[in-house]
Amino acid sequence: MCANFAASGANHLNGEKERTIDTDIIIDMLRGVRASRDYLLRFGRGELMGSISAVVVTELFAGKRTRNTTEALRVEIAISVFHVVPVTIEVARKVGELVRDYGLSLPDALIAATALLRNAVLVTRNVSDFQRIPNLKLEVPYP
Repeated sequence: MCANFAASGANHLNGEKERTIDTDIIIDMLRGVRASRDYLLRFGRGELMGSISAVVVTELFAGKRTRNTTEALRVEIAISVFHVVPVTIEVARKVGELVRDYGLSLPDALIAATALLRNAVLVTRNVSDFQRIPNLKLEVPYP
């Protein structure tokens, strides 16, 4: 398992405030999971700083529910508090390495690369997808 791991919404992991949010956390909030909503509200209040990979936006809008304009607006509001990190050549290079060396799916590699290159904590409930990546700090924000 990854050496840098925190569970249950730690305020800081190794003193760091910067977080990269995985798609599953935002999906939980959109599905009405209170713990997710409470955690994500901390970004809106400025308690934590966050970013999301552009692929998170893609995954959220790939959901059929976003055909409904109200649901699409909910997604837009949910992601509005985060800096969306584009896929640059540096990100693409790191993604290729992660896919090659650890067998990650392309979306997971994009999310992990974003966190690694920003030296951010990756917030996810899918720890098993990422735990074999050295130097990737993980946080599970709620049980």
